[in-house]
Amino acid sequence: AVKKMNDVIEENSDLDFRAMNYSDNKSVLEENGIMVAPTRCSQANYIENLVEKHGGIKAGFSGWAVNDSFKYKGEYDRGFPFSDHCDFTELVELVEQVNPEKVYTHHGFDEAFASYLSREKDFNARALKNNQSSLTDF
Repeated sequence: AVKKMNDVIEENSDLDFRAMNYSDNKSVLEENGIMVAPTRCSQANYIENLVEKHGGIKAGFSGWAVNDSFKYKGEYDRGFPFSDHCDFTELVELVEQVNPEKVYTHHGFDEAFASYLSREKDFNARALKNNQSSLTDF
């Protein structure tokens, strides 16, 4: 999954990550190697085996790492607070720059954010309903 994302970035930029698929290059990961894997793989057997075989550590990077429970849930040795999510001001700026006819919010403070956009910024904004399967469900 990480390699696929790297490929997209490399194809559309001047960046070169020199990343390799683990499944095709298992022998390359040596004592001082670094493996980057999606969070959903933190407890996968092959990750656990690599950590044990090479005496490695598992580090998790997420905005949730501000809380120690992130480290324990993912069975990480270290947790680093790092998030690629927008903060409130950046979300508002994004909506203003896009200037959509309608804004649908979801996750987190969705009701409050939709209310703010409607009340303070005059956007037609609504939070999606729980278990909503279509925008026509409004």
